[in-house]
Order: sequence, then structure tokens, then C-alpha cells
Amino acid sequence: MSDRESPAIFGAMFEMLARNPTDEHKAMAHELWPLTLDYDFCSGDDALVVLGLAGPGQDPDYPGDGTVMLYGPEGKRRPR
Repeated sequence: MSDRESPAIFGAMFEMLARNPTDEHKAMAHELWPLTLDYDFCSGDDALVVLGLAGPGQDPDYPGDGTVMLYGPEGKRRPR
């Protein structure tokens, strides 16, 4: 598997888990999250929100930006 395929696979996995967001599926998504940090994958934010891995908030490093989407259990902004 090439590295360019990995982001698509991670995105698909989050989308599948979000279709039935049980506590078990949310826990699985949280376990997968750290594995994705080396990739710029394209998963719909909706799936990540459902799984508790994204949500609106204010970035303390850039408060002037207002409400932005924060990602991961730690609530960080994706790199610009």
C-alpha cells in the first residue's frame, strides 16, 4: 500500500464508523486518530463530529479567527 492510499483508507474508516456511532465505534475512532496525524486525509467533518473527533471552537493561538473547526480529542486546529 502506498502512502497516498492511506489517507483515503482512514477517511473511509471514519465514515463507516460514523454510520453507526455506538460508544464502541467512537472508542475505535479515538484509537485510530493518532495513526492519522502523519496524513492529510479527506474525511468529511460530519463523520468526525459524530465520532467526537471534531467540533467548532476557538483556537487559543489565533483567537481573532473566531469560531473554527478543531480536531482530535485534544481539540487542535489542522495545520494551515
